Amino acid sequence: MRRECGTEPDPNCRYQLVAEITNSALYYEGQATASLGMLRTIVTQMQRYPGRKTLLLVSGGMIASDSPGGRPDLGGLVVHVGREAAAANTAIYTLYIDSTLHDRFGAETRLADRTFNNQVRDRAVLVRWLEQFTGAAGGALFSVQLGNAEAALARIHTELSSYYLLAVEPADEDRD
Repeated sequence: MRRECGTEPDPNCRYQLVAEITNSALYYEGQATASLGMLRTIVTQMQRYPGRKTLLLVSGGMIASDSPGGRPDLGGLVVHVGREAAAANTAIYTLYIDSTLHDRFGAETRLADRTFNNQVRDRAVLVRWLEQFTGAAGGALFSVQLGNAEAALARIHTELSSYYLLAVEPADEDRD
């Protein structure tokens, strides 16, 4: 509050700040719900096709609280959509494009705060729902820096292009 309202705050500044924070939380909850709704629709439509399917999700993350009762709260919707993907026999590969270093040290932010105090926490808040969704679907989450997804894409390519050959060797004696 001191940062936003100053040392001698306007009496209404605190109430305006609380209202703005509440509106932001509601906005992010709406964005997350819409995004998860779209993912749910895609997974549901994929369920109609037989066999193993693959979904590659590329995301910059989305703010979701990691504390009980915190906002924005996605509840169990994330896990539910992930379980629907698993039921649809769909492998989920998620690429989280981590732009925190670029955002913090880019030329356009030369006057920004360059401390690492909250960098890990910021990343955790952005990637939380991706971890829950991908984990519930039984998939894999890859964190990549901007412009450096080659290793993750190579691993995904290897996993998708490999197959297992199962052979049965007859025994020396006749068995029924």
